[in-house]
Amino acid sequence: MTDQLGKQQKLNVTEKHSEAQQDRLRQFLVNWVNDDLQPFSIVNSLTFRIFCNELDPAFLVPEDASKTSKYLNTITDFSARWYSSYLAWRHLIKLKGYIKGLLNHLELESDPDSLKDAKLLKNIMISDD
Repeated sequence: MTDQLGKQQKLNVTEKHSEAQQDRLRQFLVNWVNDDLQPFSIVNSLTFRIFCNELDPAFLVPEDASKTSKYLNTITDFSARWYSSYLAWRHLIKLKGYIKGLLNHLELESDPDSLKDAKLLKNIMISDD
């Protein structure tokens, strides 16, 4: 890992966790990224890596988030289809407030395209509450 000046930075690693514990901690990381709609690239951030190292020096943050298929498989690796639906609904509930905010913003605009988009968005909204 390098700091902002390009110098090699040594992190405090005493002894890494067992593979089972690493997997468990990675799953928590993936859940956080997924639930809070964070970009996978956040794990490439130097400050994020330093933060994780300060919290738990033995946790090895995944090296390359550009290869997201491994992490996405972790999210979707469930035999029950209902869980997949549950996650989708959970995300929709989180996004609903943002969608309502967008709808309100579009309705306040005066240009015809925004008003047209607002009307279309309002038609596909399941409910107002």
